[in-house]
Amino acid sequence: MHRHRFAGIALAFCALASLTVGCSDDETTDGNAAGSGKLAFDGETELFPGFEYATGLQPAGSPVQASFSLTATGVATVHANAVASGSADSPTLTGLPGTGQLGVEGSFAMTGELKIDVTGVPGYEGPIPGIENLSIPVSQLAAFDPFLLDAPAGAEAPIPPTDLPGIPLPGGIPGQLVLAVAEGSVVQASFAGTCAGIGDGEAVFAGALSRGGSLVIAPRVEIEVPVAGTQTFDIPSFTVDLAGALGTSNVVMKAKVAGYGSKPEGDSVDGTCDAAAGAGGSGSGGAASASSSGSGGSGGAASSSSAQSSSSSSGGGGLMCSEMEPACSDSTPGNCICVGCNNDGSCKADDDCVCPDCASDAFCSGTQGCDDDGVCEVYTEGCACGDCAAHPEC
Repeated sequence: MHRHRFAGIALAFCALASLTVGCSDDETTDGNAAGSGKLAFDGETELFPGFEYATGLQPAGSPVQASFSLTATGVATVHANAVASGSADSPTLTGLPGTGQLGVEGSFAMTGELKIDVTGVPGYEGPIPGIENLSIPVSQLAAFDPFLLDAPAGAEAPIPPTDLPGIPLPGGIPGQLVLAVAEGSVVQASFAGTCAGIGDGEAVFAGALSRGGSLVIAPRVEIEVPVAGTQTFDIPSFTVDLAGALGTSNVVMKAKVAGYGSKPEGDSVDGTCDAAAGAGGSGSGGAASASSSGSGGSGGAASSSSAQSSSSSSGGGGLMCSEMEPACSDSTPGNCICVGCNNDGSCKADDDCVCPDCASDAFCSGTQGCDDDGVCEVYTEGCACGDCAAHPEC
């Protein structure tokens, strides 16, 4: 999983994962124009984290059999504008309506094996040359209003049914392999905001990013058999469940506040994101209520979750930990655990970054999330960060 620890955007024809802020996940950016209070939240993340799919050789017993392996690459980008108003002692964060954008760009690729034993043409068993040149592109951009914490927004677009360019059969066999993108292919992404806040010179926008949809491929092999003419051999179609393969990620985006401007129209919140997150055993907690400027109501922050503690020492080795992330669900303060370690062989939203399952995760194993402030943020900083190097899990 990738810790880009954002409002609900269901986006199809493209899918997503964790988001960085400014240039990397959970990194604080100088997104504020001094004096105006304007803030920009920007980020990008891997679109198909760890995606792999294989069919195996099929159909059994047929004179023509094929197997396919799929991978995918791409990037998801997020942008939102906001304004910091009030003062350093009493700040308010307001999302600017219509400025949120969620973009995705990527593609699916394939490799394969082919086995042919048809009377009248040469036999073949081996790889499918040329299939690696095929690509199923994914591209979409959707708009949303920042800080609509209780109203996820979304967009969905199907991948239109189409035949991909035919691939000549190998081994001197006259004919081609045709791969068709079938009806029902769609990629979905949703973003549900769980927390927005401002305090101590920093603005935060957090949420959960979910992926879904499916990719349906219908292969067929067309062989020019002497005398008999063209014979078509259908390979069983296969459906890739993207929701099961890609899952959900938590996202946190931060921006430094350099100044305060006038409060504009839009959904606004007062107080810090940790206070706004509220108590919640699932880790997402209860978001502070958001109020539209001019409506007469202000966003009231819920009380802090009991599972979140202030920075504390642990282990007697000088390790300082913070369990203040909105996702934290562990109820024991000072134990350097946010959500804990699931130990199921996969780094997911229910694992702290310091867990063994996250040792090879692209985000948790890197240094882009390191704050280098002397405090180990166990959920978003991994063992590669100096702040967490002394953590027992490392």
